[in-house]
Amino acid sequence: MFNSSSCIRRVVGSSKVGPALVLGAILSLAAKEADAIPSTLTFYPSTDILGQGSFHFNASDYSKALKKTTFTSGGLTYGLGPDKDGIFGRTELGVDYISGGSALADPGNGIGFGKRLWFNAKTQLYNNAKQSSRLVAGFWGTGARGSLTETTFPPNAFYLLGSKSFANYGRFHLGVAHMAQKGGFVADASGRANRTTAQFGYDKTFAKGKLQFTLDAWTGKSAYSMIAPGLLYNINDKSDVQVGYLRYNSTIVDSSGNNVRNQIYMGFDYTFDFKKPAATPAATAPAGNAAPPSAPNAPDTVPHVGTQ
Repeated sequence: MFNSSSCIRRVVGSSKVGPALVLGAILSLAAKEADAIPSTLTFYPSTDILGQGSFHFNASDYSKALKKTTFTSGGLTYGLGPDKDGIFGRTELGVDYISGGSALADPGNGIGFGKRLWFNAKTQLYNNAKQSSRLVAGFWGTGARGSLTETTFPPNAFYLLGSKSFANYGRFHLGVAHMAQKGGFVADASGRANRTTAQFGYDKTFAKGKLQFTLDAWTGKSAYSMIAPGLLYNINDKSDVQVGYLRYNSTIVDSSGNNVRNQIYMGFDYTFDFKKPAATPAATAPAGNAAPPSAPNAPDTVPHVGTQ
């Protein structure tokens, strides 16, 4: 989920790490990060927030037709709680390690450990269980920029995102995001970098909560702008696997100049719950068709936490 067209352009372009590839690569089957990625749908953050005392692990692989790996990452996210309604009622912090892939400016060992770390955080601003709605704010893909020849192309993205669930119809997301990174690090293969974008998302569980369809998108042209549908399978109440398809809004190339506009995402998630038995159950963004509260993708758990 990272790209560098800056990563994908270089990584995805240059850059889901070129920003889009890295991030795109880093993310949701997504997202769904940097993995240090916050709780995501397929690639981008969702309004889900990990419950208090829970650790979420995610491993992601992004490839071109399952043949050429463009990006790989692993991340941990922790829920701070306190699992209440109201502002700051739920918060999570995460970090992802961007391990490699052709999307990186330097796929080898030239990129130092510190430049491979992407941080993310998300907090609740508003929550109404009766109306099945939530508003969150956060950032993802924040890391050391480095130079265009020694970087994982972190987008340093900030966002404001809301969601509302409708019985029998699933959950809808709408928000706005801005990449604070310099344009050259998040541009597509043609040098375009729309750093402010609208964000859309949708998800719905079915098959008695075992399967979850996810879809999210950013508008504009950049190394991180795409549409990303995905399908997640809940193995049990703590783990899941996800596969997704990333279609960038414009041409993205890796460090070798290969067109990687279309990518396949594969991810694995596991949630460790260290909450005390008497603690308040983890809350998820109210969703009429949400997965069981304990499921990794249920509101307030990290559905795929990508390196988004």
